[in-house]
Amino acid sequence: MVRVRLFGPVGRVAPDFHSVFILETRQVTPTRIAGYKACDLGGGVSGIEPVCGAREALCGYASTRSGKMVSVFLRAPDFDECPICFEAFFQPKDVYGVKVVQPVICLPCNHLYHSCCILPSTYKRLSLGLEPQCPLCRKAISADEITKIESADEACEFSRQEDGDVLVYAGYDHRLVRQEWADGGKSFYEGGQGSEHKVRKEYPNGFKWFYEGEPGAEHVVRREFLDGDKWFYEGEQDAEHVVRKELVNGIEQFYEGEQDAERLVREDNVYDEERKHHCVRAYKGERGAEHVVSINFDNGDEAFFEGEQYAERLVRKVLVDGEEVRFFEGERGAEHLVEKAFSNGEQNFYKGGRGAEHLVEKAFSNGEQNFYKGERGAEHLVEKVFSNGDRWFYQGASGKEVLVGMGKQALTVQYMYTPITPAGKSLKAKYKRVAASDPEYPDAAKRARLVEEFMQG
Repeated sequence: MVRVRLFGPVGRVAPDFHSVFILETRQVTPTRIAGYKACDLGGGVSGIEPVCGAREALCGYASTRSGKMVSVFLRAPDFDECPICFEAFFQPKDVYGVKVVQPVICLPCNHLYHSCCILPSTYKRLSLGLEPQCPLCRKAISADEITKIESADEACEFSRQEDGDVLVYAGYDHRLVRQEWADGGKSFYEGGQGSEHKVRKEYPNGFKWFYEGEPGAEHVVRREFLDGDKWFYEGEQDAEHVVRKELVNGIEQFYEGEQDAERLVREDNVYDEERKHHCVRAYKGERGAEHVVSINFDNGDEAFFEGEQYAERLVRKVLVDGEEVRFFEGERGAEHLVEKAFSNGEQNFYKGGRGAEHLVEKAFSNGEQNFYKGERGAEHLVEKVFSNGDRWFYQGASGKEVLVGMGKQALTVQYMYTPITPAGKSLKAKYKRVAASDPEYPDAAKRARLVEEFMQG
């Protein structure tokens, strides 16, 4: 083929002939070509066009670098061969010692091409920022059409055997796409010819490994197991470490640490049977000895723990609904409540084993304190201390406490009540003063007598 510079408006050749890829030059006289008739191409350039099914037509004249004038012919489209490579469609080619038939692509304009011929030119125009076109009629090729071409190109596979494995190739550039092992496993590849990199392995037992990275440096990014669990990895080849697990029960686990030293740091979407809520668990500790340090429930509640693995004990709870913080003591499974702190500044203090905690003190935000005695659920008030130092003393069962004494600094006043009858409901207003260390009663003996007198009533 001789490259020439065309004279005349070649683009005005009849639409059945195209000069984009075919530049056949011959020294001929148009009137001597059988099967053609003369035609006026315009611009003072004469030519010929085929008649009776002829496949070539003179489109104009050209000069070679030596200045020699030649006639330029165009070849008409042939639906039996590719207009780019001029090779017959469906003619097997030898690739890696295998006879391969290239897929034939029909564009929306009805022009046919080998996929291995049309795709390179399409990609080249895209790389230059140009719109892909049919090489013959210049009709634009849409993105959807390119996708269809690529799909058809990928679907054309051929294989060969090597060391007992089957290597499967596909595409216009005959790139490796799959390796089928003798034991039934498979490896899958992506990338152009010469730069194929492994993206997936499927083992005979059903496990799947997924990879990323350049050829020869692929690293594992995910593993899928038969039970539905998925493990996710980070790190370079041969140094991959687990960072996350998606379990089939819906729980997600997160890990930190290098390969073979990964430690669990968090679990998401865990269902707590006792609380009937989903929660997030946080862990600390080395691999194989991780222990729970906190649990965050989906309603906003939080629980905090101390202790080694399988011996974690509850030490604190933050309850959003009740706006309170609870503190616990005791070994795992026997934690008992010792304190409640409320958002309004109040505090409750408890004693007793798990399930038998009883209230012993209540501290108010204004500085007052209540003290209680009695078993759980039957606690009764025995003393109230005010912020100014006053102290009130009570007797009686829970909910029926009666004031029996008052004290301020050194002075104590006790009230003696008679039983309140439905008829009388009278209150005996008798009371005595007992000086404990009042300067008004410096004589210790006198104070002792007053105390004895008071006790005798």
